[in-house]
Amino acid sequence: MFKAILLGQWHSLSDAALEQALYVRIDFLQFCGLSLSDAIPDETTLCRFRNRLITNDRLDDLLASINEQLQSHGLMIKGATGAVIDATLIESAARPKKTITLECGCRRR
Repeated sequence: MFKAILLGQWHSLSDAALEQALYVRIDFLQFCGLSLSDAIPDETTLCRFRNRLITNDRLDDLLASINEQLQSHGLMIKGATGAVIDATLIESAARPKKTITLECGCRRR
């Protein structure tokens, strides 16, 4: 749960967006130690978990500890501005290419 909260923080995601990301992003699942068959925490569960950390005065200490560990390895987290997207173009059989013949005798594709 804490790793999910970290992802939400690092990627500026709302709880609803974080829940959705956990459903569609394999890298998020892997980071959180979840598999495709595991139950995904819903937005309410994520919110309650974060609020419990805040109420018990633990969230700031945990985030500071994570930052210290990252810095000790020469790393830092910068706000994410994008996502990995597979933009491979594939030809669809649903819409085959058509040739249209115009009255002027020209061919248009």
